[in-house]
Amino acid sequence: MRPIIRFFIAILLSVLITSPATATDLYSGPGATILVPHFEVDLSDPNGVNTLVTVVNNRPTRTLVHIIMWTDAAAPTVDFDLLLNGSASQIIDIRDLFDGNIPIGHDRNDASQWAGMAFCDLALPLYINPVLTGAKLSRVRDGHTGQDVPSVGGCLGASYGDNIARGYITMDVVNDCSLALTPGETDYIDNVLSADNVLSATVMRIDPTNSQTHSRSALHLRADLSIGLGDRSFWGRYVGMGSTSDHRLPLPNDYLAPFIVGSPVASDTLISAWREAPAQLSGFTCGSPPQLATLAPAIVADSDGVLSAGALDFPLASQHLAVSAATGSTPAGAAYFDLGHTDSQLGDASAQAWLGGVWVDAVGPSLAYPGTPVSSMPVFPPPIQIVEIAHRPDAVPDSDGEWVEIFNPSDSSFDLSGWTLADDAGSYAIAGPLILTPGQRLVLCANANTASNGDFTCDQAWGAALNLGDVSDSLILSHPSLGEVDRVDWDISFPSVDGASLIFTGASDEDNNVASAWMSASTREPSYVGAAGDLGSPGTQGTGQLSSVLIEYFIE
Repeated sequence: MRPIIRFFIAILLSVLITSPATATDLYSGPGATILVPHFEVDLSDPNGVNTLVTVVNNRPTRTLVHIIMWTDAAAPTVDFDLLLNGSASQIIDIRDLFDGNIPIGHDRNDASQWAGMAFCDLALPLYINPVLTGAKLSRVRDGHTGQDVPSVGGCLGASYGDNIARGYITMDVVNDCSLALTPGETDYIDNVLSADNVLSATVMRIDPTNSQTHSRSALHLRADLSIGLGDRSFWGRYVGMGSTSDHRLPLPNDYLAPFIVGSPVASDTLISAWREAPAQLSGFTCGSPPQLATLAPAIVADSDGVLSAGALDFPLASQHLAVSAATGSTPAGAAYFDLGHTDSQLGDASAQAWLGGVWVDAVGPSLAYPGTPVSSMPVFPPPIQIVEIAHRPDAVPDSDGEWVEIFNPSDSSFDLSGWTLADDAGSYAIAGPLILTPGQRLVLCANANTASNGDFTCDQAWGAALNLGDVSDSLILSHPSLGEVDRVDWDISFPSVDGASLIFTGASDEDNNVASAWMSASTREPSYVGAAGDLGSPGTQGTGQLSSVLIEYFIE
């Protein structure tokens, strides 16, 4: 088995086996609300992409379910009630809804089944398909494809120009019929919602044209009566958390998702994401869907654990994107996403979210899996580089003339207090405060006395803690909590000569631990005092050195 595949499977197993308790509450066991985070239906091609949802009543007595379809910008377009017999299930073909047909359910048109449900009695006679016709059907089809909906004076969803309907679905266990009521109304939360955890559901995305299919569990949101007024809850943002409570457990917002890109077994990994909108949407100017807060870049960890930033954003309430946009040429690894944002209604709490991956093969079945909620996002080791090393001084003894220059190519400042600089035989703890600002170079040295060190200014001296090897050695710069930040391992292949420093000639995003990226200094730069002595540029950009402050550093 190829190492890249072993790595992916190992991460995937950790997603499926070691998810935290909150994730277990969300993904396993029946819930009081079902969330289908994203669906797609090709309205032009009956053999194009479609979504099937199978909902199951896990108790022996009947259950009434209120179902709402939402656009990808969080606008409700249609709602209906579904009656399920005890231990029964119902397959909902989402394409049918866009043809105007609503699932009848079990004994849906038998009035005797609605005894004790006063509002349901008023709804008779019940569904005769197609229920959605005329303006109602146009609202659904146009709303989910990002077209103008005259009844709202604008659009309800994003337009991709492909006539594929997109959005998400919620299913609530309810005590009574609730047509025309939504979670944005107190009456729905207080008098209609039930706290019975009895529903489960699976979602299947099929694409006959491309011979692709995958399925996953929907999100099972459990009700817990201990969640009360003022607590975060799934529907809390819609009604104001201080006024009423739906008792549903909220979703987290930080997720990890393993991925494979461009391998023989998976052409790409698609990421589905759902993000909580600030409020129920009623319409917007076409072409300008409301954008949720821009995310910090995804943090991509490759198979060696090296972190990098990925440019993948999820601006809508519901979307389906290829992870290759974030991972670039990284063939396999894990991507971390912080999908949350804040809203005044939630105070300092972050909005809920969900993320899941689909391992897409060129053709045939693919593997779908939920993202793993994580308590915190990994933090990048600061992109500080060792860019010049004077390990073979000639004008003065090694114990006086050795020095190392470190460079900050990022847009952030760092206090190096507590960082360590180590070689193969010793280690030095940097005393603070020692601030390294954007674009700045600092010099650490053996001796800070300019009268005896070869006439250069040193920002801090390591004394006898280090003794750099002339032919081979290692320099490791480490953060006190994040570990190794940078290292250079030189040997006989490096262009080392007596009386000249080694200069890193690469760009700030290139590997500085290869011999071909270094040269020996050819000039005694002005940062050395005096015309005679060793060559190099301690603390300044010397001949052959690049200086580009081009790395954004995100501090979580």
